[in-house]
Amino acid sequence: VQTCALPICELQAAVLIPQFAMLAQRHELRRNRVQQLVRELQDLDGYAKIVNPREQDSPAYYKWGLCLKDATRRELLVHHCQQAGLPLDTGFRGFVKRSSRRCRKVGSLAHATERAAGTVLLHHPVLLQNSAVISKLAEELRIIFKRVFEA
Repeated sequence: VQTCALPICELQAAVLIPQFAMLAQRHELRRNRVQQLVRELQDLDGYAKIVNPREQDSPAYYKWGLCLKDATRRELLVHHCQQAGLPLDTGFRGFVKRSSRRCRKVGSLAHATERAAGTVLLHHPVLLQNSAVISKLAEELRIIFKRVFEA
């Protein structure tokens, strides 16, 4: 039995190498779709912090996060989005819930606690869709956000 002593083995390389050709193209497409969503969701600024990256930045959007201004409505928002078939889910747990064996914490981490409770994530596959799909997604998100936050 042969083991892999390299960072990736031949089998992993066989799967990854063909994807490299598409990496830059998909990165740019996801970036453009997030910029489209930022433009089309500007009117939701009262409900969520929608960050528009600087032009010189080039973040890789595996998932696109929104920081809700009222974290108490997150579960309801996610429920409605998932009922509508939208790829939105709760955000990460953050460092707050990690054990002291995994990371050292200094203080109460109040801001981290707040962000962990109020973050929602849009999964990346939708960011590879065409512009019309993104516009439809933005329209559906706008309807659901208003229903949840104006109720």
